[in-house]
Amino acid sequence: MIDTNKYSILSILARTVRLCRQILQQWRVVLIYAATLTIVGLLFGYWGYMCQNGGGILCYSLGRSSYMSVGVLLWLLIMLYLFLAFMADFYTAAFGKKTFKISDIFGVSKAKAKAMAVLLGYGVAFVVPVLVAAKILAMPANPDWRVEMLNFLLIFALFMLQLFMMRTIAALSMFLEQKKHLNMWQIYEKTIGSGYVSIILFLCLLAFSLLTYMIIAVKMDSIGRWFDSVTWFAVVNFADNALKLVYMALMLVFCRAQHELLQPESLPAEDVDLEAANEDNAAPVIAEKPAETKIKKSVAKKRTTQKSATKTAGKQPVEKAKKTEVAKAKTAENKKKPAKKTTALKKQNKK
Repeated sequence: MIDTNKYSILSILARTVRLCRQILQQWRVVLIYAATLTIVGLLFGYWGYMCQNGGGILCYSLGRSSYMSVGVLLWLLIMLYLFLAFMADFYTAAFGKKTFKISDIFGVSKAKAKAMAVLLGYGVAFVVPVLVAAKILAMPANPDWRVEMLNFLLIFALFMLQLFMMRTIAALSMFLEQKKHLNMWQIYEKTIGSGYVSIILFLCLLAFSLLTYMIIAVKMDSIGRWFDSVTWFAVVNFADNALKLVYMALMLVFCRAQHELLQPESLPAEDVDLEAANEDNAAPVIAEKPAETKIKKSVAKKRTTQKSATKTAGKQPVEKAKKTEVAKAKTAENKKKPAKKTTALKKQNKK
């Protein structure tokens, strides 16, 4: 279980704001993908302006009826691919220390394909419950109460899945990193007692993104309709696409902030040193009272005297044993010396 002080609303917000500098550093990725999305919109027609007010080139070449059936589907698939590719490339460029190239837009490696599949799965898991709930609520009430109960249980289970994924949203960043990481259940267990933090912040970030986007999009739409030209539609569409990509990058930064708090070994070396320095500086220093210091000093003196007494008591028998051994050795040497002299005298007498 993680410390609630380290995994709080303020700590997550502070790290998210700190990581937002990656959005500014990766401005090339945002602008290049926004330009690509704008070119695709110019070819296939802007969403909301199909075959009217300077719509796409294919709209006029294919005709309205065939375009609405084929062109819209193709446009949606290409836009979906570009959005997924942007999030994968932005994450690897910002946190994977990989330089972004223009050829990476349509170049799909094995790692990028895995990242895009993870992003698509998360998107489906968040969108499907809303669509299913809207479909069931739009249906007329069924007279059979058992069918209504099953519909209610289905909606409840889908929204519980959404809450579980909001709580473990840090797993998205861990999956995109494609290294050894915690699974979703481990993140759930680690955030017991503070799991509401991730849910509240995710909903606040989602509401902030939607509200600001709607306000800006309405103003851009009015500007585009006021000038009523393909050029201005392209400019407005470029700004709209860039804004969408910034919101997507902000969501990835939010996931990365929780990832670093839950798994500190994923931090860069610079951030690890800074955190260690902050912890040392933040260590509380408690001033001791003079009476407490005197008592501690007297106790320390008693302990030192007791230790010295035990050491000297242990040394005395050892020293006595050494002295007795030395005395015995001397007596043995003294006994040997006269014996040598007597043998020498005997030899002289014989001669």
